[in-house]
Amino acid sequence: MQSLVSVAVEEAGGVQRTFKIVLAPPTGNSYAREIAVKYGISYEQLREIVQQRAE
Repeated sequence: MQSLVSVAVEEAGGVQRTFKIVLAPPTGNSYAREIAVKYGISYEQLREIVQQRAE
């Protein structure tokens, strides 16, 4: 079994996504928080939306 992962480079200013896909084991990292901040959505807003959908 193999998996594909999206490459991201962690830098002092945050995480830079390379949009490069490689065969590799999962890293266990999710950059959801950084993506949300980039688009002006707080983690708390996302959590509230997920909780509402679960009801």
